[in-house]
Amino acid sequence: LQQSDGRCECCRADLRGRFPDIGEGALEIHHRQALSKTEGTRTLTSLDDLAVLCATCHRLVHRVPNLSIDVVAARWAVSS
Repeated sequence: LQQSDGRCECCRADLRGRFPDIGEGALEIHHRQALSKTEGTRTLTSLDDLAVLCATCHRLVHRVPNLSIDVVAARWAVSS
């Protein structure tokens, strides 16, 4: 979360800047490699496997199986 600078990796919303006291708390951590796909095995998570997302983008990524962060970010970029 500290490395995110208060921004969502998908939509780039600056939650810390807009809501200085509470914005960073609205960011969520997403596992790029779904933990459900590692069922039955013990897997160590690295920082490279984690993404910082706002609640909206996190929900979008989980809404469709195999929808990647890159696809969601690209759609936000087109609409901006």
